[in-house]
Amino acid sequence: MRTLDISDRAIRTVKEKVDENGIIENDLRGKHSNHIRVDETVIADIKKFIEAIPRIESHYTRQTSSREFIDGGKTITELFRDFQEAQQSNNKPTGKYCTFYRVFTEEYNISFFQPRKDQCDFCFQYLNSTAEQKIAMQESYDAHLEEKLLSRQEKHEDRCKIDGKNIVLVFDLQAIVIEGIRGYSFTSDIAIDDVAILQGDNCSAARLEALKHSPPPGKITVTRL
Repeated sequence: MRTLDISDRAIRTVKEKVDENGIIENDLRGKHSNHIRVDETVIADIKKFIEAIPRIESHYTRQTSSREFIDGGKTITELFRDFQEAQQSNNKPTGKYCTFYRVFTEEYNISFFQPRKDQCDFCFQYLNSTAEQKIAMQESYDAHLEEKLLSRQEKHEDRCKIDGKNIVLVFDLQAIVIEGIRGYSFTSDIAIDDVAILQGDNCSAARLEALKHSPPPGKITVTRL
């Protein structure tokens, strides 16, 4: 009993519940009708609040999946706080967090969206805009896609020039944290280590710390994504 951290009463109860065939009776705890019932209007308000949360399209799930995604910037606790504020502003009951959590997790197939790679802010804004906003952004979005295709074409042409004297470095400059940035110049502060060197079909990654002190001979072509 000391090992299991239980009292002798638990053992006596189990022995009393065993019938002549050695089968224990079903646990009847909580199997009564004297439960505190949650107001159905609160449940309806919770569902209305959850359904009003904007959904985000995910490119990393199967098209047949019923899972929905919302912005990962908040937790369920923070969403419940927002729900409380909305209910209190309308002089309505808020219910308890456990009720909100149960409805959110059991009655909806929702996950918090976490991007698996760097995303283009403009594309992300367009994909999550309303139909009216997309119409207003359509011309700029089409031009943005054309620039993306031209950038990829230039990158392909640069990679075709790789030989013993030409190296192509491809990396995302926006993902690099620049220390000591100055308003009039930034080129001297760009870090160039921890990127990949692509030579022909060999896509092995190597650190470029040595390039800061002894860059390789020949031309280095940098394609900015």
